[in-house]
Amino acid sequence: MNDQVKRNKIVYLDLTIKNAAGEILETTQDAGEFSYLHGRGNLLPALENVLEGQRPGFSTSLTLVPEAAFGEYQEDLLVRVPTASLNPDVPQKIGEAVQFQGPDGMAILVIKSIDDTEAVLDGNHPLAGQTLQFELTIKAVRDAHKDEVKHRRPHPAGHHLMVSDSSVEDLD
Repeated sequence: MNDQVKRNKIVYLDLTIKNAAGEILETTQDAGEFSYLHGRGNLLPALENVLEGQRPGFSTSLTLVPEAAFGEYQEDLLVRVPTASLNPDVPQKIGEAVQFQGPDGMAILVIKSIDDTEAVLDGNHPLAGQTLQFELTIKAVRDAHKDEVKHRRPHPAGHHLMVSDSSVEDLD
């Protein structure tokens, strides 16, 4: 059998994320399973490590402190900008994500507060600073298509809809 979780496999999971109080923050329960390309940095390292070598049917619960999940909350990732600098086509309300050109490329920030003159944007991951519990169940594992490896993500629409542009010979 070749359904073991390892590098360059597409893994389908049932996934639930809870905060320290046990409240569900995200779940695939009603939305269908979550898929990712294993071994390519698409999942938190601690989650990839616990899934490595496992097979469909494997189920686990794992609690991660902020450092092992989405990091500590960093006040220095709050940015103040003039409200007029926001794209008028993006809804300007608290919780809305906006894109900005930063020194390292495009950055996605979330509006934390806004008034007529200034907006405070937050560059932290929404789950930063939280201890989180992850409940994982492997539903299926399959080989990744070479285009999925090249693009570093699953192509859920199917291989017949993919652009066949993989010219890379060594995909390991």
